[in-house]
Amino acid sequence: MKKKQIIRILILVLIIIALIIIGQVLFNKYMKYKLKKILVKNDSTNYELIEKYNNQEENVKLRNNILISENDNECIWIDGLNGKRVIMDKKSKIAIVTENDEELSVHSLNYTYLKDYFENSNRKFRYLGKEEKFYKFKFEDKKTGVITIFYLNRDNRNY
Repeated sequence: MKKKQIIRILILVLIIIALIIIGQVLFNKYMKYKLKKILVKNDSTNYELIEKYNNQEENVKLRNNILISENDNECIWIDGLNGKRVIMDKKSKIAIVTENDEELSVHSLNYTYLKDYFENSNRKFRYLGKEEKFYKFKFEDKKTGVITIFYLNRDNRNY
């Protein structure tokens, strides 16, 4: 009689664990769909991207047609509206300023780039939750181990 009760309890525990795992997978798929829809709908002109690779971290921010890219060695600031760019080497403290370059345009995170992350089977998606005013999620490249973390502004939910 006790063996039957133990077996029933084990089966019940296994069913609960399986339901939790299935729930997490379904929630991750739902969040991936929701975040992709938000990015496509808003054309992603207000985002922050942090990419970590080879023990280095690069931070890219786009706000109102101004792009800032920063890593351990350099900082790049581009203003697409006014056609100005500043590139600074952090170690030597030397900055290069350019103006009115026709190629200085700041574009949104376009759909091709989104497809590369959201529809690429080599990238593992994981929703990391909400942090202040942002949705936080990451992609990990299964082959190279490159981890890319996105912070998506929650105020851009026009869907």
